[in-house]
Amino acid sequence: MTATKIVSLCPTFARPWMVANTLAQWVDQTHPIEQRHILVGDDTDGPGELSTTRLRNAVRNARQHIGQADELAKTVHYFRFPSGLSLPQKYNAMAEYALQWVCPQADMFTVWEDDDTYLPAHLQQLAHDWNRRNRPTGWWGHPKLVWSDYSLEAKTEQAQGRFHAALALSVDAWKRSPWIETKSPDFDQQFLARLQAAFGGRKEYDLHVAKKSGNTYSTPTYMFRWHTRCPHGQQFMGDHGHDWQQVARAAMRKEFEDRRGYDFTCQKDLRTTELIHSVTDFGKHRVCIPQYLPEVG
Repeated sequence: MTATKIVSLCPTFARPWMVANTLAQWVDQTHPIEQRHILVGDDTDGPGELSTTRLRNAVRNARQHIGQADELAKTVHYFRFPSGLSLPQKYNAMAEYALQWVCPQADMFTVWEDDDTYLPAHLQQLAHDWNRRNRPTGWWGHPKLVWSDYSLEAKTEQAQGRFHAALALSVDAWKRSPWIETKSPDFDQQFLARLQAAFGGRKEYDLHVAKKSGNTYSTPTYMFRWHTRCPHGQQFMGDHGHDWQQVARAAMRKEFEDRRGYDFTCQKDLRTTELIHSVTDFGKHRVCIPQYLPEVG
């Protein structure tokens, strides 16, 4: 497969425990290290403020027992937002910064939010889909299906509105049609409409395809985890739903509320680890995530 340089855009604010969780998922990505970067954008003031050194040390510490710790740490970058920006303004600011300072040769931007879950082949899936379509300049897409776990059990569902954290687009598409800089909560739907108008059609990138024992199985590589009481998720949660951000905060409170030290090791919280294992266990759920992407056909 032709080399595909990807920059993932990760906005955050005052929740380093979430950043630690999402960087652990970044460490596990199967897309080649030399072809990916992640830019963490932050506008936190005070003890929770991040830095490039802090982020890279987190990745380096987590990777030491596996190898390539220094190489992977160099793929992590920090960007300090001006105050008062809306989320789409932050994405545009990060994209501009990435092309100037992180990876001027980038082919693709992907959204990478700190409060969702990305399975190991997520970036590889995006590169595969773009390449199999002959690398169109106006490429953009979102998944057909997503995982969610409103009921505390991972299930697949149609993406519908639950995809903006899995959105991806070519750098050329972003240059020609950047995020609409609005403070409206439906900014992702507005952006989708802009992309459709600019490049035509509804684009849904393909799921991974993996073959085992002559049979074909497929699975999404993105899990929507917004568990707050809001229209997106409440109808699915039932009485046993929980606020994922609060769970993560409680699970990692001891480490991150100790303000004496700013270096931390990126690690998945227990629930994230359980979810990833549950949806990638071939025997239990009859799906698997390949370490490489075979040709579709």
